[in-house]
Amino acid sequence: MTYDINYYSYEVLQFEQEITSTPEVIDIFEDNAKLNISIKRNGTMYGVVLPKGSTKPFSEQIKGGLNASNFLVEEVHRIKEEFLYTPDMPYEWTYEVTVLVEDLLDNTVYEAHFVADNDLPVNPDLLRDDQIVTVELTTKKEYFSLPDDYTSAWMMPPTMISLLCVLAIIFV
Repeated sequence: MTYDINYYSYEVLQFEQEITSTPEVIDIFEDNAKLNISIKRNGTMYGVVLPKGSTKPFSEQIKGGLNASNFLVEEVHRIKEEFLYTPDMPYEWTYEVTVLVEDLLDNTVYEAHFVADNDLPVNPDLLRDDQIVTVELTTKKEYFSLPDDYTSAWMMPPTMISLLCVLAIIFV
C-alpha cells in the first residue's frame, strides 16, 4: 500500500495577529467610557483598564484579566472580545467593535492596555509584550448644582443654619 502524503495532509498557514488600529475612545463620561477596537484576523482581543501610573502588565497577564501584581482586575475593567471574519469578507476589510468600560471614577486618568491572539487551534499566538497597545483616557469631572430654592436636608435656609451654628459656639 502506498501512502499519498498530498492527499492525507494539509498545510496550516499561520499569520501573526495584528491590532488593525489603535483602540479609539469614542465616548467618555464621568464613570464610563466607550472604545472602538479591531484586529486583523480571527481571534480574540483582550484588555484591562488600570489607573494611570500602574505598572504595565505583561501580555499573558492582560489575557488573564490580571494587573502587573497578578491580581484579578474588576470584571467591568476587563475586555475580552472575539472577532470572526467569514470567508466571504474581503481580505482588507476590518470591522470594529464598541466596548463599554464601566465603574470608573470621575476626573481620573486611566490606561487601557490591549493584546490579541489568533484562533489557531494548535498554536494560538498571543502578541508579544512589546506589541501591547496602550490608550490613555480621562473621565469627565462630575458637576452638580443646587437649585436656588434649596433649603438643606434639615429644611432650613442656609442663613438659619449659620445662625444656629454661631449660637451653638457662643453657648458652649
